[in-house]
Amino acid sequence: MVWTVAGVAYGQTYNEVLVHMPEMLQYQRQKGRAAEQGRLGDLQVQPFKKLGFKRIHAKSVLDADDPRHVWGFHVHANREFNKEQQALYRLFKKSDWGSMVVIDYFAANDNKCELVFWGKKYYRRFATELRRMGFQITTSSTQPNVLEFRKPDTSVGVDVVIWPEIYIMQFKNLE
Repeated sequence: MVWTVAGVAYGQTYNEVLVHMPEMLQYQRQKGRAAEQGRLGDLQVQPFKKLGFKRIHAKSVLDADDPRHVWGFHVHANREFNKEQQALYRLFKKSDWGSMVVIDYFAANDNKCELVFWGKKYYRRFATELRRMGFQITTSSTQPNVLEFRKPDTSVGVDVVIWPEIYIMQFKNLE
């Protein structure tokens, strides 16, 4: 008796955090309003914990009074990080293609929010969501690796910085 085993190959998948653009834009808008009213420190609405992100207290890198909050999803420390020479997003390395970091700024003069990710699948999903919402995409006039998503009569803009190995999506209030 001969047994034949047929294998079915599936593409490798990874855990993907379900961040959606309408929620991120609304969150950034709330931060902008809180900053205008001088109560940015009182803002308690942080959607990242409910999405599965873990708060990262990077005490060796951030000063005690640093206004940034850092959240991670499937990331680990970059042991070669040099805080004097590298941006904060370089503090992390991906564990898989679903890895993501949120760097949330709470300074009155700089209250942006950044999503840092390594997977192109995220970029495609986010860009599609923004286009469906009516955002137009253009290349930055000052930096060729930055894509700007803008929509008339919207107070929040999205810039995507594209490096060969990493994406940084910045949500910021437009004035």
